[in-house]
Amino acid sequence: MIGDIITYTFKTKEGRDSFIREAKKAHIEEECLKENGCIRYEYVITTKDDTSMYLIEFWENEEAKKPHHNTAHFLYAMELKKKYCCESTNREKIKFEHI
Repeated sequence: MIGDIITYTFKTKEGRDSFIREAKKAHIEEECLKENGCIRYEYVITTKDDTSMYLIEFWENEEAKKPHHNTAHFLYAMELKKKYCCESTNREKIKFEHI
């Protein structure tokens, strides 16, 4: 199993909140969870500041994740990031096995 924790940083709180609102309206999380091999896909806000949030995603493996980057909902999320001046950094890559 693989995972990523990605930090999304916005210029303003309003930009972050608008991104969240539009992502929820488009059901991005739900659409990702329908993808073959997607185990978890969730946007979460941080209490640290008003302009950041995280994307937490887990996939069965890299092969399962590859088609994700060509889906309509992923491409729409990328449009939202541009629209609301969001920069993202891959904070942590995780590879793990069940015990």
